[in-house]
Amino acid sequence: MAASAAQLGAGVAMGQQIAQAFGAGQQTTVPGSAAAGGASAGLPQLLSPAEAAKALGVTENDVLTSLADGSLKGKKIGSSWRITQEALDQFLKS
Repeated sequence: MAASAAQLGAGVAMGQQIAQAFGAGQQTTVPGSAAAGGASAGLPQLLSPAEAAKALGVTENDVLTSLADGSLKGKKIGSSWRITQEALDQFLKS
């Protein structure tokens, strides 16, 4: 049980770092990423539900409803949703 609590804490901390980086307009360098000198491609641009709502001109609740019913694809990390720009583009095309 302690191991899963530690893993959850690490996941929440990582999610908070991502949220802070996007909120402050900073870029996060991930070890092994192209920005850190690694060979892997860059990470996709991630949006919060509030950012997606602003881009779509709707409320954050509308975005959360679309995430919940699966019409908008996203990833829930802890208690926070993240949406790729690609998923938002696909949502607009459907």
